[in-house]
Amino acid sequence: MAVIYDLDTLNYQDLEKYHFVKNGKITEDYWKLNLLYRKVVELYLEEKLGLSLSDQKICEILEPSMIIPKEMETYYFRNSSYKTMYLRNHFYIERLNENDMSLLKRKLEEKVIDDELKEMVVKTLKNVILYQEDYGENVKFSRDGLYDSERIENGALILIIYYCVFETEENGFMEKYGNITKEVRKIKEEIDTKGKEKIDSLFHTVLVDDKIEINHN
Repeated sequence: MAVIYDLDTLNYQDLEKYHFVKNGKITEDYWKLNLLYRKVVELYLEEKLGLSLSDQKICEILEPSMIIPKEMETYYFRNSSYKTMYLRNHFYIERLNENDMSLLKRKLEEKVIDDELKEMVVKTLKNVILYQEDYGENVKFSRDGLYDSERIENGALILIIYYCVFETEENGFMEKYGNITKEVRKIKEEIDTKGKEKIDSLFHTVLVDDKIEINHN
């Protein structure tokens, strides 16, 4: 399975209540339901922010080699609908009440995403994304996998813009890289501004531009 962060923050009592643990391991049913919830959150953000257009703009700015293949990446990026963005949050669906969990399970069986499901996800989202359930949503924590150890609000919906830079010694590299980063950063700021205005939750966009050095020896 791809790398999954935040497993140490799961509440196993909640997981066991819904029979999501078997032989000490989290069941496949849990991950299927989690992916459905994640997909609905993506659709919610798409409706509010039009992230497909932002993703397309970033792809046009980047060189093809900067777009990262998903096969070897984390669970979060691998399951994203976008080429350059993903939701970093773990969705703690085990916190759902019985009625909401039954609805999620039924929609998974029916293979349906409808208004009833969308309303439930939006209603429960603030609680389901809390990184530490016993703390308020404004308390800040570092998150694994964010590289710069940026401290982010406990209740923030975290969108990562993610691409790769192959660092070389060729003439003009730094200027070229700087111009690309500048343009991507503009899109990041646009997304963040719209998110803070249109999302009924804390919203935080992080730019991760991994640099990989090319060895010329």
